[in-house]
Amino acid sequence: MLDTYKRFWSLTFNNEERDNRFQFWVSFLLNIALLFLLTFSIRWIEKIEYNILFLPVIIILFLVLSMPMLSAVTRRINDVGKDNQYYKYAMGIWKIFIGIMCIIILAKYMFEIKFNLLESELFINTYFAIVIIAFVCYALLPTNYFNKNNIKNRIV
Repeated sequence: MLDTYKRFWSLTFNNEERDNRFQFWVSFLLNIALLFLLTFSIRWIEKIEYNILFLPVIIILFLVLSMPMLSAVTRRINDVGKDNQYYKYAMGIWKIFIGIMCIIILAKYMFEIKFNLLESELFINTYFAIVIIAFVCYALLPTNYFNKNNIKNRIV
């Protein structure tokens, strides 16, 4: 298990590799536990003494812990396969949504437009819950589930 976690960190900037389910879930869940531990410890320290210096530390630590997680997600998607219509549609919808959100955020700050949907915690939480549920369903699939050769074998 320790070797799997070391591999998780060593492949942080390598998105061409593949992670099987064990490699992905062990390292992903350990990193989630680390994030929870970090978050609760920072909240506890912040309650004792509030200091503005915590914000840059929190941002840096979050980025350091998030980069390998994003890479692991990409490696898991590579392992499951991307040769299916659902993945292509999901990526298309994702890109359109991100583009619209960027335009809205730019318009909000450049032209001081009020847009209450972005400030709504319900909207943001619902969006991230849907993304996480969709990814978990995809990550639970076996190796090569959506690769071209495997799809042909399953149809016949």
